[in-house]
Amino acid sequence: MRKSLVIFTHGFTLIEVLVTLLITTVTLLGFIGLQNRAQIAELEASQRAFASFIASSMVEQIKANPEIGADCSFPSNLNVGTGTSKGSYACAANLAGQTSIRNWHKELMGENETISSGTIKIGGIKNGRGCIRYTAPVSNTRAKYVVSVAWQGFQKTVSGGSSGTCGYGSYADSTLHRLLSYEVYGPEVNVKSHDDPDPGDGFIPSAIGCPWTGTAGTGSNVYRNHESFSGGNKSCLLGDYVDEEHPHLHHMSGSPKELWINGNITIKDCGGCFDDAVATIYYTGSNINSCSLGGTWPSEVTATKVTQAQFNVAADAVP
Repeated sequence: MRKSLVIFTHGFTLIEVLVTLLITTVTLLGFIGLQNRAQIAELEASQRAFASFIASSMVEQIKANPEIGADCSFPSNLNVGTGTSKGSYACAANLAGQTSIRNWHKELMGENETISSGTIKIGGIKNGRGCIRYTAPVSNTRAKYVVSVAWQGFQKTVSGGSSGTCGYGSYADSTLHRLLSYEVYGPEVNVKSHDDPDPGDGFIPSAIGCPWTGTAGTGSNVYRNHESFSGGNKSCLLGDYVDEEHPHLHHMSGSPKELWINGNITIKDCGGCFDDAVATIYYTGSNINSCSLGGTWPSEVTATKVTQAQFNVAADAVP
């Protein structure tokens, strides 16, 4: 009798194969999804970096040409890029500014890099829009520019900006709105440094802008006798004023005729032609021994004591 030899082998069942395929498929799909997210994140990052470069280029151009807003009569918000025609922007008063706006428009539109004989623009950001919010300078303030760049993202996130900001409402869904902004200021206009004393502070001045027009000059120990004045209607002096007789104020031109003295005054003779002009003598010190040689102080000439701060303002004093 012949005996048969039966050998049992172990293999995979269909169910095991199907489970393995399922696990492999899920893993591959997860990896593909991860790759897709990574690519979108890379695109978002590159778009933001490019937008920052575009905004910074305009900031630097404004710094180099800070009068662009005034010269070109910027509106409160100038829109450039997608949906605008600023590629032909005109500003005859500031040709450098005109070129800056036109070139910025091209950057936002991606026109600086193209393919297919210029028909496809690849050098910009997606639906890029630029905005310049301009605030004109007023007394003691500087011109202010807010340079913003908006673009359309590739996936929905939180809104890039609130209502009224650059590009808001231009991308169908606010969660696709991307935005960044920079502030830049123009040069100072009538802005006084906090370190500079104000003439109204009452400091003791070292010099004054208001000239002394008396013929005897402004040196120390000057002998004054019937001192005559010429030029304008105001004359200012650092130090005491002593005239052995009286000043001839009627030679001053214009009105009101004023002497501003940072110190004491002494006018020894109040007669003669001292009353020939209507004038005011302002002084910070005292009226000492006036009219000691004769006469009385004329009603046409007013002697008025003032503070140091009042003198500083009137005489354009500096510390």
